Amino acid sequence: MPDLKRIFASGGNAVMVNLTFNSPNLVEYLASLGFEAVMLDCEHTSASVERVEELARAARAAGIAAIVRPEKLDEAVITRYL
Repeated sequence: MPDLKRIFASGGNAVMVNLTFNSPNLVEYLASLGFEAVMLDCEHTSASVERVEELARAARAAGIAAIVRPEKLDEAVITRYL
């Protein structure tokens, strides 16, 4: 998995896509195209916690990072995604 902290600390850029179509197959395909991360946007999509888990698992299996944007800034919601 790409180490985004290392990339950013060295002044580099990571290629990331904001995923709005919640498909694990799409996550794997994007990884094969060279993306280093996907943002799982729960604020602007209807992804459930369970679907986010599937998408994050697909990202890990494909060797890319997954960043989750929760639908609201709330400790309970963030804890569910963690």
